[in-house]
Amino acid sequence: MLNYQSMKSSSFLGLRGSKSNEINQQLIYPLIERFFQAHGVDFYFYLKDELSISDVDFKKIDFNYYYDVVMARIGKKNGGVSFQTAYIVTIDEKNCSLNCEYTGIKYDVIKMNDKPILYFIHVPVELILDFLRKGE
Repeated sequence: MLNYQSMKSSSFLGLRGSKSNEINQQLIYPLIERFFQAHGVDFYFYLKDELSISDVDFKKIDFNYYYDVVMARIGKKNGGVSFQTAYIVTIDEKNCSLNCEYTGIKYDVIKMNDKPILYFIHVPVELILDFLRKGE
């Protein structure tokens, strides 16, 4: 069984270095914002890279991942269920079987009681490379 706390999947994007802030601010965050606006989601947060998983990890991961990471922000509030929607950025299109009809962005989602709690959002590596090439 894979210990998710020490895992780092190679199919997820962890941008670092001098260009990372520029790429995030000018390319990825606007894409994410447009996606969530189209889905009517106002509050969301990025799931840190070291907690990200891919389809390869699903068969090997310790089930505690779902409780410790995915369900960690689910609780009771005013007699109902409260949660924060999380997202993971992936460069692996295989992790995203759905296509947003409003934005064209490929994605997938994990739901609880028909409510989205975790989105996988595809950012094509070609889009990132094109962005980097324009900045040269």
